[in-house]
Amino acid sequence: MKSKIRLSIFLVFVLFLVGTIQSQQKLSIVEILGENYYIYEMKKGESLFSIARARNWDYEELQRLNPKAIFSNEKGIKVYYPVKKMPDNKKTTETIILEDQKIEPIKHVVKRGESVYAISNMYQIPIEKIYELNPNSKNGIREGETLTMSNESIINGNQNFYTIKRGDTLYGIAKQFQTTVAAIMKLNPGLTDSNCKAGDALRVPKRGEGMKRKFMTVEKEKLNSIVPYKVEKQDTWESISKKTGVDTDDLKNANPDIENEPKNKSIISIPQIETVKTSKEIVDSDLREMTSEGREQIYNEVHDLDVDSIGNGVNVAVVLADPNSKKDIELCRGILSALNKMKQSAIKVSLTVIDGNENSTTIIDKLSEINPDIVFTTSEKDIPTYFSEYAQVSQTPVVNVFDIKNDFYIRNPYIIQLITPSEYFNDAIAAYVKKHYKGYSLLFVGDIDNQDQFAQSLKALWPSKNIKNLSIDELAQFTPATNNKYLIYGYPTKRNEVETLLSGVGDLKSKNSNTSIELIGRPNWILYDEALGDKLASASTMIPSRFYFDKTSEISKDFLNHYNDLFDGSPVKSFPMYAALGFDMTNYFFPGINATDGDINRMPKMKEEGTQSTFELIRSSNWTGMINPVVYLVKFNSNNSIERISIK
Repeated sequence: MKSKIRLSIFLVFVLFLVGTIQSQQKLSIVEILGENYYIYEMKKGESLFSIARARNWDYEELQRLNPKAIFSNEKGIKVYYPVKKMPDNKKTTETIILEDQKIEPIKHVVKRGESVYAISNMYQIPIEKIYELNPNSKNGIREGETLTMSNESIINGNQNFYTIKRGDTLYGIAKQFQTTVAAIMKLNPGLTDSNCKAGDALRVPKRGEGMKRKFMTVEKEKLNSIVPYKVEKQDTWESISKKTGVDTDDLKNANPDIENEPKNKSIISIPQIETVKTSKEIVDSDLREMTSEGREQIYNEVHDLDVDSIGNGVNVAVVLADPNSKKDIELCRGILSALNKMKQSAIKVSLTVIDGNENSTTIIDKLSEINPDIVFTTSEKDIPTYFSEYAQVSQTPVVNVFDIKNDFYIRNPYIIQLITPSEYFNDAIAAYVKKHYKGYSLLFVGDIDNQDQFAQSLKALWPSKNIKNLSIDELAQFTPATNNKYLIYGYPTKRNEVETLLSGVGDLKSKNSNTSIELIGRPNWILYDEALGDKLASASTMIPSRFYFDKTSEISKDFLNHYNDLFDGSPVKSFPMYAALGFDMTNYFFPGINATDGDINRMPKMKEEGTQSTFELIRSSNWTGMINPVVYLVKFNSNNSIERISIK
C-alpha cells in the first residue's frame, strides 16, 4: 500500500517537473496582423488543457484561437497564444496611446535687464533652486549667459517647458509633444510662426492636451483562429492560398520555421482571418498646421483677431488713478493734443476715460461694456491686481504708464510696462558706454554709493585695473596720464555737489585739452539741464535718461502748437512732462493698434522719435508681458547743442 502511495507522489512530482520545464521553455514569437503570438509545437498526446495549465495560459483564449487542436493525435501541430493578453472580444474601441516624452534639461538664455528674481518669477521656481543649479549666479548674471532651470522638462510637477532647437518648427514641436500649434500659442501669447527662434524657451502643454479627438467606424482584419493543415503532394504556398483564401504573406508569417515551400505531409498553420468593424479614436488633425498660411490663420483665431477689421478704428480706455491730479490732467491733455492732430488722418478713435477711484467691480463692468482694444492705467504705485486679472482673462493689453516698480509684466503676457524697468535701463546704458568708450580709464568721483545700480552695472563690465575712485577734491589735484583717455562717473545727486563736480571736470578738460575726458552723470542730473546747462556743456556731460523733451525738435514744436491751440497755454513743466508723454504714447499706440487689430506682437516701431519718448515693444519670453526698451544718453556738447542718443 505504501509503495503505491510513494509511486503516486513520484508521478505527481514528475508531472510537476515536466510542466515546470515546459513553462520555462523559451518559445518563438511570430507577428500576425500586427499582433505578436507565442508558437508552441504540440507533442503527440498533449492537449490544450495541459498546455494551458503548464504555461499558465488562459485556457478559453487558447481554445478559441486553436479550435482544431484540442487534442494532438500526431506530432507537429502548432498552437498560438497572444504575447499580451488579448482584450475582451466585446470591446471594439481603439484608444490613442500617448508616448512618453524624452526628458530634457530646461535652459534659459539671459536677456538684457533680466535678474534672477525676474527669471524666478517667469518660471515660477524658487530663487534658491536657480542658485543650486547655477552656483555662479549668486554673483550676478549677464546678458547671453545660459542658466539651467531644471534637469527635467517639467518644473514643479506642472510647468512644462521646451528649449527651441535649431531647425525646429512650430508644427514639429506640436507633433513632438503630441499637442497642437494652437495649444502652444495659447500658452505663449508672444509666439508667432516667424519668431520661433532657437535658444528661446516655450511653455508646452502636457502630452495630448489640446488634441481634438473623434471616433470613426473602420473595418479591420482580425485573427479569429488558427487551424492545422496537412500539406498534400504538389502543394505550394500559392496553391494553399487559393484553397484557403488566405494571403500567401499571412500564411508565411504564421509559419516562420518554413523557409521555402511546405513539404508533403507536413503540418502547417492556416490563420482564419475575418473582417470586423471597430470604433477607432483618431486625432482630428488641423491641416493648416502644415503651412505658414495655415499657422497664420490659427494665430489669428487664438488671439481673436479679425483681419477684416484692421484699419476700421481703435477703441481706447484710460483709467485715471486721480482725475484731479496735475499728472492725470496733463496726460489727458497730451492725448487730446495728439487726437486733434489725428483729425487729418483716417483713423477713427473711440476714447473712454474712467475714474479709477470707483470700486473694482464698477471699473471692470465699464471695461467689459466698452470692450476696448487697449487700456491705459495711470497708477503711480501699487497698481490694483484686478487690472492684471482683467488683462489675462480678456486678452486685452493693459499699459502701465507710470509705475516703474510694478512687475505684472514678468508673469502676464498682456501687460505693457511703458517706463523701462530699472534693470534693463541700467544694463542697456552700461553696455552702450562700454562699447563706445572701450579702452578708457573709468574714474568714479564722489562719495561711493553702493545703492547706485547703474554704477554697479558699469563696474561689472569694466576691467578692474582701469577703475579708480576719487573724491571731488582729489579730482581737482588729478593729473591725467599722457595718451590716456578718461571717462568720469559722478556719484553726487545734490545740485550744489553736482555743480562743484561739473566745475572740476570743466577745469580738468581745459588744463588737459589734448586728453580725451568725458563725463557721465546720474539720471537725476537731467533735472538740472536748464540751471546748469553751461556747466554741463563745458564738462561734455552725458546723462542716462528714460525721457528728454527736446524743445528744438520739429515734433516738439508741433506738439506745443497743438497744445496751445487747444488749451491756450503751455504744458505744465515736470519730469517727465506728462502732456508730452500722453502725446507720444497716443501717436504710437493708437495708429499701431488700428493697423494690427490690437495685435501687440506686431506693433510697428515709431515712425519718428517722440517729443520726449520713443516706443518699441519687446518681450523677455514668449509668455511674459512687454517692455519699452528705448532709453537715452542726453549729451551736452561744448557748442551748447544737446544731442539725444537713442539706445535699446
